[in-house]
Amino acid sequence: MVGADGQPRDGFVRAYESRQMDLPLELVNLSACGTGKGPSVRGEGTMALSRAFLEAGARRVIASLWSVGDKPTARLMTLFYDGYLGRGLPAAAALREAQRAMLADPATARPVDWAAFAFRGIWQSEIR
Repeated sequence: MVGADGQPRDGFVRAYESRQMDLPLELVNLSACGTGKGPSVRGEGTMALSRAFLEAGARRVIASLWSVGDKPTARLMTLFYDGYLGRGLPAAAALREAQRAMLADPATARPVDWAAFAFRGIWQSEIR
């Protein structure tokens, strides 16, 4: 949270800042707590950080719907990226496989540890 000039910076990304960017990305992964939740606005839907990235041009976003623990999230994301980048699985398949692996492990079988993460955007049409 320090700028190139050495001066302190805010460092937080806010929805309105993301919305104003040009981000033609295939996938944005927001693995922090509650990045897929926000106030529901009539006629607009959920106003969340994940939506801001979609408005900025991202094709798909993975976001969490509630507070998540650091260790289970780190494990889930390791499994996800192993499938997505390591084995070339489509993003939706990699997330599904990672969540199933978490469910199969007694140490992380509770849905609170892995089920918070969901896709927004174009999750069903994979490019890979």
